[in-house]
Amino acid sequence: MYVEPYIAIPLWAFAAFGLICFARHVLRSITTSRHKKAYALIIAAKNREDTIEGVVRDFLSSVETDALRDEFLKVILLDYGSTDETPKIMDRLSYSYPVVKVLRPEEAEGYLKGMLHTYDSTGTG
Repeated sequence: MYVEPYIAIPLWAFAAFGLICFARHVLRSITTSRHKKAYALIIAAKNREDTIEGVVRDFLSSVETDALRDEFLKVILLDYGSTDETPKIMDRLSYSYPVVKVLRPEEAEGYLKGMLHTYDSTGTG
């Protein structure tokens, strides 16, 4: 198939421009990946056995794998005295995903204060 030069030249120029932009984006993400801030998502739940697992798994599947691997993200699940299977589901999620931490109400305040102090002293939060 023959393409006229007045069509082919701009197409090649756009393709080269797209490739250069893509390479710049990849290089920028590689060089700045070690300087990203850490984030914590806190989910409090009581008697939510029907929804908690889906919410957490959907969220974690939508997050970039680099954030999970390098632990830029912490997901903290707070159980406030559930009487159903919610605590067991939360424990199972924390076993499946290293970035998930389960806390009970009596543990929450101390853990969160320690986490904030760590982020403030390291400059990552």
